[in-house]
Formats: sequence, C-alpha cells, structure tokens
Amino acid sequence: MTMSSTAVIDYEQLVRAYRESLTTVLRGFSAGADFLDMWVPDDDHHKSILNLIESAESAGVEQVSIRVGAETLKGLDLGKLERMTAQLATIRAKPDGDGVILEIHCG
Repeated sequence: MTMSSTAVIDYEQLVRAYRESLTTVLRGFSAGADFLDMWVPDDDHHKSILNLIESAESAGVEQVSIRVGAETLKGLDLGKLERMTAQLATIRAKPDGDGVILEIHCG
C-alpha cells in the first residue's frame, strides 16, 4: 500500500484523537490510514514518530508525510530523529508555517 504524497498526517491532531479515544472507544483506534491501527503514541515525540514510521513500514507503506506543529517541534531534535529512524526510513523536513512537514520514505 502506498499512501498518496498529498495526504499529510497532522501529528498533534493524531495524538489528541488517540488520547480521546482511550475513554470513548472500546477497541480499534482508527485515524484514517490502516497502518495507524498499529500505532501507539509515546510521551517522547522521538519515540512516538519512530513508532509511527515502524507501523507504516510494517504495513508496506512506502511514503508518508507528517506535519509537526510548533509546540511539538520545540522538543524535537530532527537530527536525533533521523539517526533513530536511519535503519527504517529517510526523512526530509520541509518548513510549513510554524511547523514542519516530515516527508518520510520507508525502506
């Protein structure tokens, strides 16, 4: 499965939806893309994004774009994230307003 390059996942919205679903959904958190069913966020955004990439890679997704907003970006070291994900994917960060879009190519 290849995700369209025009589809961008809003990371903050995704985390918020996941946390809200913990109290409102009994099973099967779904945020749109099938591979997100396997994803569980972490309080450490580096690990959380790594988990998201691992879920995409496991599902055979070749490319995904994630928008990270200013608040999350304050605590995110993009160099560290690239090193953590080097075995799974390549990441290119593009400025997007007050945040960035992480263009991720798995494999």
